[in-house]
Amino acid sequence: MKKSLVTLVLAGVLSLVGVSEAFAANQYEYKSLTNNQSGVTNWVQGQHAYGRWTLQVTSGTVNANLYESCPGYPAFIYMEGLTVTAANGSSAEKSSDYYMSGNCLYQVEVYKDNNKAVSSKIHIRNYK
Repeated sequence: MKKSLVTLVLAGVLSLVGVSEAFAANQYEYKSLTNNQSGVTNWVQGQHAYGRWTLQVTSGTVNANLYESCPGYPAFIYMEGLTVTAANGSSAEKSSDYYMSGNCLYQVEVYKDNNKAVSSKIHIRNYK
């Protein structure tokens, strides 16, 4: 009796652990930047689904890059980039949908040499 109760409890705990890994929560991160400022979002966990990342710019040009970090690979890998230019006194934005593997982490980064805008924001989320 005692052995079957322990087995039942252990099976319940293990099944809950598997469920939490299979369904990552929706995550959203962003970073606001000004002239020639570097910045990076926090990492978001992929969900075996498309996520979206966005670059918003006010007056100027900014280049941003999406990075992926997966177990067993180098610290992070460049996946794709976006460039947004907004005319003086206006704003512009671009978004990209990207498949985010469930066992990987994703972040967006702007290097200061690539930030020639009055202000910009980088956004990343693991859902569309």
